[in-house]
Amino acid sequence: MMLRRAPVNVCMYSEGRSWNKGSILRCTVDYVRRLQTQQETLFALLEKNRQLERHNQHLRNEMKVSLSNYLFAIDPNLSNS
Repeated sequence: MMLRRAPVNVCMYSEGRSWNKGSILRCTVDYVRRLQTQQETLFALLEKNRQLERHNQHLRNEMKVSLSNYLFAIDPNLSNS
């Protein structure tokens, strides 16, 4: 999942715009929606990272067992060290 840059906030860079309650509210709602989207993306990335870490740990454990079995097959005395 690739992070995309949020579009430039039109509300921040509007010179000569009339600011009334409605336009301020609209800009605020847009900003909150962008923040929520960013938060959801962050949580999705964190969960994906957790899954990959668990899978990585599982693979490391499998490699240890395989190496131990291989060493035991070569020389039973090597697996104890």
